[in-house]
Amino acid sequence: MHHLERKKSHKDLVEKFYELVIELKPDYFIEVGAYEATASTEISKNLPETSCVAYEANKYNYNHFKPKMHKSKNFKYLNTAVSNYDGFATFHIQANRNRIIANNSLHERMKEGVPYEKVMVQCSKIDTVYTDLSKSYCFWIDAEGHGLEVLEGAKTILKNTKYIFIEVENKKFWKNQKIDKHVIKYLEKQGFKILQRDYQYEEQYNILFERIL
Repeated sequence: MHHLERKKSHKDLVEKFYELVIELKPDYFIEVGAYEATASTEISKNLPETSCVAYEANKYNYNHFKPKMHKSKNFKYLNTAVSNYDGFATFHIQANRNRIIANNSLHERMKEGVPYEKVMVQCSKIDTVYTDLSKSYCFWIDAEGHGLEVLEGAKTILKNTKYIFIEVENKKFWKNQKIDKHVIKYLEKQGFKILQRDYQYEEQYNILFERIL
């Protein structure tokens, strides 16, 4: 059986990831593409000594959820994009839909004729923000087709990362998107293996990676 065939339901995979992170007790838990920051909220409540940071680039999501957000000294919710460079980025918000939605990206959709509101947002590499290699890290990445770029910007910190939960696609939904095989190849090169995956949708799913080297 190929390793990608070891599938769990989405709920089961999330619970497995939480279980592993809570057992590990990393110094930092970083959620990229946070929307309402479900993962980092859960970890911050269970691990009060872990610094949990949730990044959400969509200003409408951020402004909607920020007032309702979990209040804790070990939790931060930031209106910032994450990629493989520092500076500013154009975030594409689909203007024909409710602006408060998870399905927007630094990439444009492959489908032609989609109207966008283009918003400039601060963008950072993980390696620029987090430089302490004496600390341990775990990641939840749901960056709507931009996951590989997030990982490329975290190349140094990945050496101190044990678990990564990341959403991938096996076909292109976004222009210039790198699909699942590119993410898998990159992380395997960085010393990770696939622990499990789910079957959330036919062409979109999540992979739980574990560092083995």
